[in-house]
Amino acid sequence: AGTNRIVIYADALNGSAIDENRVNDTARTFYNLLSPVPGPITQNFEATTFPPTNWRVINPNSGSITWVKTPSTTVAYTGTGSAFINLYNYDVVNHLDYLVAPPMNTTGADSVFVGFWRAYRTYSTNAGDHDTLMLMISTDCGTTFPITAWKKGGNELATVAGVTGNVN
Repeated sequence: AGTNRIVIYADALNGSAIDENRVNDTARTFYNLLSPVPGPITQNFEATTFPPTNWRVINPNSGSITWVKTPSTTVAYTGTGSAFINLYNYDVVNHLDYLVAPPMNTTGADSVFVGFWRAYRTYSTNAGDHDTLMLMISTDCGTTFPITAWKKGGNELATVAGVTGNVN
């Protein structure tokens, strides 16, 4: 558990030659492994820091819009905070952004329940412009991923009626 560094480089070029210049074919990155926590896990996103302790935001297309705490303190089911992604201004197609809860130790549990509140509205009649929200789980600490436990998109995801035409 904790922050770790991985370095990957080519060792035997074409199966035999030793690479004399690893600088041009070396990848380095940091990754963070979280220790499983005992259940239940509850999170209200009220803290000023985001993501909360032991949670992660993964934004593979770094630099673009991703998960944040709501910019308004009036947007929450209860309290003053929610997890938020600005899909209205997210104009890139087929990008994924992850809000990752800490791994939960479910040893001895016969069931696991997940509950959350969502708010979404479609702003276009073009189905290609609609977004999807998925709840993905792993039953083996991430060795295999993911199992899609819940998935809704477009009008099915919407919590209020969408528009009758495109919004400019």
